[in-house]
Amino acid sequence: MPFLSVLRSPGSREMLDSLREAGVPVVVLHGDRDYVVPLASARDAARRSGGDLVVIRGGTHSWLLKDPESFPTIMGQLLRGRLGDAYEAALVAAGLDPGAATTADIEDAFYDPGARVRALTPELVYARSDRRSEPRYDWVVESYSSTE
Repeated sequence: MPFLSVLRSPGSREMLDSLREAGVPVVVLHGDRDYVVPLASARDAARRSGGDLVVIRGGTHSWLLKDPESFPTIMGQLLRGRLGDAYEAALVAAGLDPGAATTADIEDAFYDPGARVRALTPELVYARSDRRSEPRYDWVVESYSSTE
């Protein structure tokens, strides 16, 4: 079924080109053992968008379901680089202080009051412990940015 879904999906070239032209930061995450979507397609998406490709070593099409611990670790790494710079610049452009903005402040700045995403997003609950399991996968980041 995933293979049929991919075959029926519309092309994304125009959207990826538009993201690049608009300067929208893009990160593509892809398992190197994904036999449904070839790694070459992920590289093309990163290249067209001028973004970064995170290649999950040993990751299959459903790597995220097999190991949910890898994703937050990957995002933490990305947020210490260009993605974090873009995030902070967006907050500043919206008139927010990146060091003090709350989740509610950020949602108010970027979502319309009636946006469906507000109803779909669960309330964030912080646990006392930040202990997490070690990620199962490792990864490598390939950059296709024309600025680097």
